[in-house]
Amino acid sequence: MQHVPYVNLMPETFDTPLHYTEAELQLLQDTSLYHNTMQRLERTAENAERGWAWLHSACRDAHDPIFAHVLSPIDKHRWLSLWRWADDVYGSRSFPAHLAGWEGMQGQEPVLIPGLDSFNHGRGVPVTWEKNDGITLLLRSSIPANAQVLNNYGAKSNEELLAAYGFVQADGPDDVLVLALRAQEKAQSAMFYWKRSDDSPPQALLDALRRQMGFAPNEAQATCDANIASLLQEAQVVEALERFLQQRSKAFQHSHAEAEDAVPWSKDGDSVRERVLSSILEYRRGQARLLDQALDWTEAKLDAILAALDKKGYTIGG
Repeated sequence: MQHVPYVNLMPETFDTPLHYTEAELQLLQDTSLYHNTMQRLERTAENAERGWAWLHSACRDAHDPIFAHVLSPIDKHRWLSLWRWADDVYGSRSFPAHLAGWEGMQGQEPVLIPGLDSFNHGRGVPVTWEKNDGITLLLRSSIPANAQVLNNYGAKSNEELLAAYGFVQADGPDDVLVLALRAQEKAQSAMFYWKRSDDSPPQALLDALRRQMGFAPNEAQATCDANIASLLQEAQVVEALERFLQQRSKAFQHSHAEAEDAVPWSKDGDSVRERVLSSILEYRRGQARLLDQALDWTEAKLDAILAALDKKGYTIGG
């Protein structure tokens, strides 16, 4: 019971997608965050069920009337809600174990650090962590009187911020386009991350497309010199990426138009909250911008390849 005061400091509610209404979830359709959220909803439901069964079994074995009294009024719906609340508390406030001073625990489960987990995020705020007799968060800038002290969670995209913390940054400066590519029909999708700050797609994505198309590295065609063959192969890879992005954009734009037309409402146990709608729209607009940026890159890249081929006297289809 010594941890109750700490637990009482936690937010009572979260605005993460894990706690969205059905109508709010639908506003995330055709985004990578929607797919991630559906997986998380399923995973937390399974974990909550296992936790429920284990705890009731332990209470029965212990024959402890106090535990039985505490647990009996909680139905499974309430239990699942509490489990997801705890999942968000842990996910949004935990730190890597090595940061807390436990050396040799790289890759271990994150830990909670009471007090230091209470600061909000400030992008670019200069802070450092030190370990001595305890753990110290050092502020590397002056803080005016009555101003909020902020931590820096790192360069996180709006997708990460919304999923883990329930808020977004205006204009999404660290936004990322998450692309899932399946090499074979029944294979697990590989994930690629195209950052807003990147001038070109991840090389790993282009390499994966090349392998998917059956191209070997530096493969040449017998009908033309190796340099032209390389350009032709590159054009096919970029065209494949363009088609992939166009399909993604087409599906996204349909649901995006519906999200843009949405308004806050509440009826018959379902609702769209104004603050949630605002966050969803900020996230989706960032994704729309990234898709446009990616398609602009493919268009410019194809133009550059065609210009290079033309310079060598080679015309596609000629």
